[in-house]
Amino acid sequence: HNTKFIVSGGDDTKVKVWSNETGQCINTLVGHKNAVRSVVSIRDTELIVSGSDDKTIMIWNYFTGQCINTLSGHESFVRQVSLLPDSQLIVSCSDDQTVKIWQYYPCLLYTSPSPRDS
Repeated sequence: HNTKFIVSGGDDTKVKVWSNETGQCINTLVGHKNAVRSVVSIRDTELIVSGSDDKTIMIWNYFTGQCINTLSGHESFVRQVSLLPDSQLIVSCSDDQTVKIWQYYPCLLYTSPSPRDS
């Protein structure tokens, strides 16, 4: 979503921000307690969203390296985070067999029922 940088996550629990022009690491974001499985940048902002095996989603300012918010609600590993186009919504899915929809500003959770609840 942002052509100036590339974001990555890995088993080392860190989110890394890379310059698209130089290939150099611009910033390393530390805060997850387990592997980072999914990372996405929010278009036209300095924000990054990451999902982790620590069951959390973190919203970061890639420039300052600060975690702006930690979203909790999944009962198992967060496998994927995505953004709904032209909205302030994050979609996450987890090994707990749920899909959750989060509004990142202000942070609100809209969630689907678990298959166990059906």
